[in-house]
Amino acid sequence: MMKTNFSIIKAVAIIAVVVYHSCTIPYVGRFLGLFMIPVFFICSGYFFHTKYLGDAWAFVVRRFKGLYKPFVVWSVFFLLIHNLLFPLGILSEEIGNSAGGVLHPYTWHAFSQRLWSVVFNMSGYEEFLSGTFWFFRALFLVSIAFLLLFKLSKKVFRKATDAQLAWGILALTIVLTSWKLFENLKMTSVAQGGYRELVGMAFMSIGFLFRQYEERLINLMSWKFSLVAALLLVVFTIFYPVSVTFNANFWQFLSLLLTGSLGFGLLYQAAAVLDARDGRFKNCVVYIGNHTLYIFAFHFAAFKLVSAIKVAAYGLPWHYVGSHPVVHEGSPWDGFWLLYTTVGIGLPLLVRHCWRQWTEGVSVDVENYAIKAFDVAPIYAAKALMFAKRGILSFSRSFVGFFSTLFDIIKASNPKEDD
Repeated sequence: MMKTNFSIIKAVAIIAVVVYHSCTIPYVGRFLGLFMIPVFFICSGYFFHTKYLGDAWAFVVRRFKGLYKPFVVWSVFFLLIHNLLFPLGILSEEIGNSAGGVLHPYTWHAFSQRLWSVVFNMSGYEEFLSGTFWFFRALFLVSIAFLLLFKLSKKVFRKATDAQLAWGILALTIVLTSWKLFENLKMTSVAQGGYRELVGMAFMSIGFLFRQYEERLINLMSWKFSLVAALLLVVFTIFYPVSVTFNANFWQFLSLLLTGSLGFGLLYQAAAVLDARDGRFKNCVVYIGNHTLYIFAFHFAAFKLVSAIKVAAYGLPWHYVGSHPVVHEGSPWDGFWLLYTTVGIGLPLLVRHCWRQWTEGVSVDVENYAIKAFDVAPIYAAKALMFAKRGILSFSRSFVGFFSTLFDIIKASNPKEDD
């Protein structure tokens, strides 16, 4: 079961993701990019339980339902509506991201290829509205790979403790990632080369190790640790900003391991403070943390509502709504990033809430109708049988009568009888 403090940690992390994508003040975005994605992998590693070593299939099925299934469903949804969004101006062939990249309507071949890539490679999703979907693939593959490596290590090193095995996986991941970066290697079967997946594996190992040493680490965490961690993050923000990009170099990888771990430590302490207090604010944050997947998946789509407002406010042509991820005119100093953040978090949760309310209401109605149907089914079944019996008898009589009359006519017209 998810601990409340970890729900708070995940809430802060997903808010950081939305703020980062809202084209906020540059140094704020740089600061958040140092740890916002690593936190999710660390949380995943923290909650990995060795009980799944004896029932690996249950773990795989759980991850399949929780990550692969929504990835495919939501990716296909955005692929299906992609061409429809161009006439509406939500996507544009004239304007796109800050680098000048634009999207175009899909041909049948392009749609088919993307559909195949979504299903078989967890790639090929629509780049603008589904641009964050790589995280589903990374977490799905990392979770299964971590389970398999842990299970294999357990068989090879039977006397090793869980912590020692996790240290081994972390060391192996660092070696493989370093090899990959120095030689510019790619995992050909993994979209974007597999760097993000290796980074995720490293942070998942860190999360698992944090749980093993949690009590000791809590004793070491104090205001001094928070101060040093915050100062280091500020230094990296100014001089060497890093994030979970797919084309990093070796030093960026090592820096990310440090900044991601420090950021998680800060959030862990801050969450402990907030978790000790009850109130609406805490409940709201916990709710956000328990539904990060929806915000992660749909905040780019929610941004389009704010883009429409900004286009109207600035008097821009309507096709500027197609800017990705936000309308860049006036950003970030016009403050629209605050509205982007609010809507990017709130709208996906509101839509989810309304959808759940509607589907639960429909399921209740269906259940009531089903109960009524079972109540009256025997009566109507008996009536149907009586009606069928009468119909069969009536048809039989008509059938016999028809052929009897036909035979009489044939007999009457027989020339032998005329002699």
